[in-house]
Amino acid sequence: MTPEKQTMRKALETWGLDSQILMAIEEMAELTQALLKQHFREYKPYTKEQVIEEIADVEIMMIQMRMIYGNEEIERKIQDKIERLRTRF
Repeated sequence: MTPEKQTMRKALETWGLDSQILMAIEEMAELTQALLKQHFREYKPYTKEQVIEEIADVEIMMIQMRMIYGNEEIERKIQDKIERLRTRF
């Protein structure tokens, strides 16, 4: 296991599933807000760098969600959805 994944596992063990799932929801909401305000508003209260930071936060939480819900199953579902997307072109 990589040091990064060990850190994610330790976060899950330290704060627990419920806390980390709530944190994932919070981070996704922050990314949603940053994307909406940076991309669709005339006044841009978020910089590109701030949006990138929010993306990184979500990616970190998604690693933990994969640990909770099963990385292999998620990978299979991603491949299914990519294949379905491919048929739409």
